[in-house]
Amino acid sequence: MSHRFASFRRFAPVLCGLALGATAWSPFATAIAEAAGPRPAAPLKSAANPESEPAHVIPDTCAQPVYPPEAQAAGIKGSALLTISVAIDGRVENVSVKQTSGNAQLDAAAVEAMKQCRFSPATKNGAPVASQNALRYTFRIDESTPEQIAARNQLRAIIELRGIGKRIDAVTSRCAKLDGLVADNAKQAALQWHQRNDEIVKRTVQLQASVLKSFRQADDAKAADEKEAASRTAIEGLIDQGAATEAASIESAGDEREEQCQIFNSRTVGGEFDLRRLYPEFVSLIEAAPAPSAPAKKK
Repeated sequence: MSHRFASFRRFAPVLCGLALGATAWSPFATAIAEAAGPRPAAPLKSAANPESEPAHVIPDTCAQPVYPPEAQAAGIKGSALLTISVAIDGRVENVSVKQTSGNAQLDAAAVEAMKQCRFSPATKNGAPVASQNALRYTFRIDESTPEQIAARNQLRAIIELRGIGKRIDAVTSRCAKLDGLVADNAKQAALQWHQRNDEIVKRTVQLQASVLKSFRQADDAKAADEKEAASRTAIEGLIDQGAATEAASIESAGDEREEQCQIFNSRTVGGEFDLRRLYPEFVSLIEAAPAPSAPAKKK
């Protein structure tokens, strides 16, 4: 019997060129990973539409692609669209270049980095299956200012930290529909989680406004895509997508729903989903950021 809720740690949305497995943006040459398309929420199980879920990269397992020194020195930019074969145990069995911008060095660097990744395998009817996946690495010379780099790091932290709370609430709302002790325990587990984590969430929400403002005020042309990705609508969409996936996981559990909720309750009470435990580096980043200034009072 497989335990669900793996996406509490694996959920790492690809935002405006976020490098998979990286905890910070480089101010120099960067290799950027972009999903080939948006990840839909897990579908509900039905006879006509069996439960299935695509493979997901496990955060912190991918190597940061190394920008080839010769290409970097020559100012060569480009991309490589990769096809990745993932085995039922999450291993990368094969990586091939499906589409290239024409530089063999960039292609080789992308392939080598992807070989280091581990995946949560795709599933069908609850069982792991082999799958084909696509991901594009884009290599570019990043001339961002330190302020822009800091804002991007903060934005990733905001999405991750706020997303956990939304997913806790999404699962709790489904488990609370059950009868008896399981439902009561789910509510109590969520209450304890919020008591331990709400100060961090509050600080994260406060910081979000100033971070989004910094993106809106950017006037350089290459920041246009980042402005769109850093909009409130885009951020809320990413966060809600994670919550919907968790909720669908419970809904599709069928006869195992009560057992899955018991597992969730136990892990939540035990602190497995606490923000400092899941993302210590992001919590430190949020806490180190200057406190947003209070609006001036009208005289």
